[in-house]
Amino acid sequence: MDRHSWGQFVYSVAGVIELTVKSSRYAAPPDFGVWLPPETEHLAWAGDETSYLLLDIEQRFCDRLPGKASILSVGPIAKAILLDLKKRGVGEPRTADDARLMRVLIDQLSVGSPLEGFLPMPDDRALKPVLEALCKNPGDGRSLEE
Repeated sequence: MDRHSWGQFVYSVAGVIELTVKSSRYAAPPDFGVWLPPETEHLAWAGDETSYLLLDIEQRFCDRLPGKASILSVGPIAKAILLDLKKRGVGEPRTADDARLMRVLIDQLSVGSPLEGFLPMPDDRALKPVLEALCKNPGDGRSLEE
């Protein structure tokens, strides 16, 4: 498990990024990202085909974003900024221009409502291994009986 004193926004450029926070599992395809407030204990997972960006956000800028782990919608302006940051390999601002761009990104991410969609992980002995297998291979097309 990881934990940071800063906030973190995890954005999948291709594929699906998954994060576990407490007993909840968050999954985000490219039009969404996962927001982790400072001090949120989490575990991340991405498949081999997944390309993603981790953005570290200073605590002083986190108050505009939700106070708990959330899935956030990524609109066209935020997506363009995220793709630019990914292309340039920027995970945290190194220049004044990058810092301004990050503030615009935070403004864009804070506009929408956080989505409550997440995948709860049960403690049930029979159900838990089935859901873990499906999380590892969501394309598994077996029937319910199988």
